[in-house]
Amino acid sequence: MDIELKKRLKSLIWRSGGMALVACSAYILQVGDIFSLDYQTLANITALTFIGLVVGEISKILNR
Repeated sequence: MDIELKKRLKSLIWRSGGMALVACSAYILQVGDIFSLDYQTLANITALTFIGLVVGEISKILNR
């Protein structure tokens, strides 16, 4: 596997983990009641955050 691709994948994994954690934490803080969380919304936030970061990594590769 290409070294640049490995670096991009590691970057994607770390950044997506951090962004998903922050996004889900912000949602939980906004809801205010931990028992009224909608887990589908949490999954959607995580998925959209991941997709956004994938697009960012792809744009970095295409911009080279």
